Formats: sequence, C-alpha cells, structure tokens
Amino acid sequence: MDRARYLDLFVREANRLLDELDGRLVDAAALPAEAPGLMRALHTLKGMAATMTVPEMVLVAHAAEELCERLMAGSISPSEELFSLLGEGADRLRLQVRGLADDEEPI
Repeated sequence: MDRARYLDLFVREANRLLDELDGRLVDAAALPAEAPGLMRALHTLKGMAATMTVPEMVLVAHAAEELCERLMAGSISPSEELFSLLGEGADRLRLQVRGLADDEEPI
C-alpha cells in the first residue's frame, strides 16, 4: 500500500480517536465504565496502524487494549497506576501520529 496516499486521512482519523481516548480518560474511578469505549478506539487505532504498516503504534495500541480487556474481565482493578499507563499509552500514540505527520520515523 502507498502509505503517502492515505497519510493525511490516517492522521486526521487517528487524532480524532486520540481525542476520544483523552475524553474517556477522566480519572481512575471512571475506568470501568469507560473501558469498552477505550477498547474500541484503541482497536480501531491498532487496525489503522497495521494497515499503514506502523508496527510501533500497533504494539502500543495492543498493549493498552489488553489492559482494557483485563479490566473488563475483572482480572485487574481500576487504579491510578492503570490510569497512568493508559494515559502514557495515549500520549505515546499521539507522538507517533505527530511524527508520521511530520514525516519522521515512528518512535
């Protein structure tokens, strides 16, 4: 696939999904209620990143998505640490999207 052809669309949609993630990451107490929406946004980002062959984004989105799955399954509890990890993941994804938009190698 010609990544350059779809890059602008990818960046716009990725930023929309990241804004949605940020809106859902309100505080640790809200994580159980927000987990399904977080997981959907992360899953979509992961698929888009895979299509655009950005494996660094796939790894970050997948790790965050797995945390949401575990939270929904009850194998981990909502906590400040989990909230922080998900926030750091969203920040890393945003940096990766910004780097792609600026024609830099993903980090």
